[in-house]
Amino acid sequence: MIPTAVAASLLVVLSASPADLPLELEPIPSWELGTAVGGGWDSNPLGAPSAAGSSFGSARAWVARRFELSATDELRLELRYDGVRFDSAGDADLDRPELGLEWDHAFGERLLFRALARGAVRVQGDPARSGWDANGRALLRIALAEPVGLRLGLGWFHREADDAAYGGSSGRADAGVDVALWRRASAVAGYALEVGSDTVSSTSGTWSGRRMGGSGPAGLGTLVVRHTLSVDVLQALPGGFFLQGGYGYGVERGAGTSVEGHTVLLDVGWRR
Repeated sequence: MIPTAVAASLLVVLSASPADLPLELEPIPSWELGTAVGGGWDSNPLGAPSAAGSSFGSARAWVARRFELSATDELRLELRYDGVRFDSAGDADLDRPELGLEWDHAFGERLLFRALARGAVRVQGDPARSGWDANGRALLRIALAEPVGLRLGLGWFHREADDAAYGGSSGRADAGVDVALWRRASAVAGYALEVGSDTVSSTSGTWSGRRMGGSGPAGLGTLVVRHTLSVDVLQALPGGFFLQGGYGYGVERGAGTSVEGHTVLLDVGWRR
């Protein structure tokens, strides 16, 4: 697993006070700029059967343009960069520029639908892992009550690498719950199931969230199954600053092997 990023913010506001919604559902301007730095610990950054943990530092930056198509539809185009450096797992180091397109549609006051497509170039510490990746997802948020929402998602991921052993595809289904904790703070807890020849995990990917890049399949043509549990907390601060922390646990099985890993990370950032 290679933790790389925290997503910036979601786009559409449901018909409720921002104080009663998760922070990521607050309105954003037509243009958004953001940057963040952080770090943490990954117990298995290379996704190896014999785990060797490492601390890491991360950095990200993004620029996004929002287009209001109608009273219920918005489009967002985003260019972002994610980078991570490990203290003792240099092969897992990553630089990843990404271009993404997202469409949101609100069904009344309780349902919010998102469809997205993203593509990225990866440069990793181990050149055999470098290449490109792409994914598409469909997501739905259901407002259960003013402070609580249910999140459901389906997605497909594909990765190409210089060494084919580090490439592959997977399908993903996830579910989660978000809660507005107090003013300008929210938490998301989620579970994800991925099946394919490779997995691309997310610590909070029931909506956007941090992304992780797997180390590659257990063997060419091998079916891999991955289960991921995650919790994230986001707190806005004055002046456009924010804090975000998260924990993720994943277990992956394939070709008679079982690989697991824990990740803890904390970011401080600014967006406007």
